[in-house]
Amino acid sequence: MNPTLDWVSRAQKPSGGISAWRTTEGWGPEYPEITGYFIPTLLKYGEIEMATRAADWLCSVQFENGMFPNLHGLPAVFDTGAATEGLKAIHGLTLEKKYKKGLVLAKSQLRPRLLAYKYKSEPPVLARGQGVMGMAPDAAMEWDTKHWFGYVRSHYLAYWLEGLYRMGVPSATILSHHMEGLVLSDEELIQYEYARGWVPLKRIGGDICATLQFSWLLSLLFHDTDAEGMQAQIPNRLFDTASHYVQEDGGVPLSPSHPDKSYSWGAKYYLDAAFALKGRHAFAP
Repeated sequence: MNPTLDWVSRAQKPSGGISAWRTTEGWGPEYPEITGYFIPTLLKYGEIEMATRAADWLCSVQFENGMFPNLHGLPAVFDTGAATEGLKAIHGLTLEKKYKKGLVLAKSQLRPRLLAYKYKSEPPVLARGQGVMGMAPDAAMEWDTKHWFGYVRSHYLAYWLEGLYRMGVPSATILSHHMEGLVLSDEELIQYEYARGWVPLKRIGGDICATLQFSWLLSLLFHDTDAEGMQAQIPNRLFDTASHYVQEDGGVPLSPSHPDKSYSWGAKYYLDAAFALKGRHAFAP
């Protein structure tokens, strides 16, 4: 098992839920969002038992109406979308009725809420949920020209672009219309925040998780567009730079300036990027 996958196995609590983070004080609380969207990643690596335990825990914390809680115990649309993704993946493998039941309930709540989401000034993170649901891009396509006000975290921008990709927006369109002018930090990482037009807020620095997200996403986009030469090497370069900050125990911190706290969503996108770029056995001895 590679160090980051081993870190995730330790992040998974006896309940089956995956902890949100680890600090010097120990593991954080189980998090439905990360537990849900970690399931497809675990399945890619053949970790069926871990994925099944995660799905069982999700079913145990789902509200009766089908929604899933956030870290504060409140029903949340983004978290429900991530849980829906996980239940869909595990049901596709096992065909278990309990996963189908949870999936149908979640979709019944998720779709009307996502249809009512018009972006406005809010971060575009829910585009990812719309992608999970296979909805049309519509307002999400115009978010950057109509509603991108102030600085927005690159972590959220990556969710938005991932959502567009999942909704079937052509890779060439995403690259040419929504990612032109992307600027890296001094550490060669994706900047933590950007304003419209990919203007970076340089005083904050780079985001390791966002760099891994873009490494994974760009590997898909460039593959679809048959990119060659220096352009095709960008995902590998981003991955190698972010990998430099992965801790000895496999944990992935948020930024170079906060190495004492590692996050499960960073671990997820590290594993996704590694799988896309190097394959399932990249870490084999």
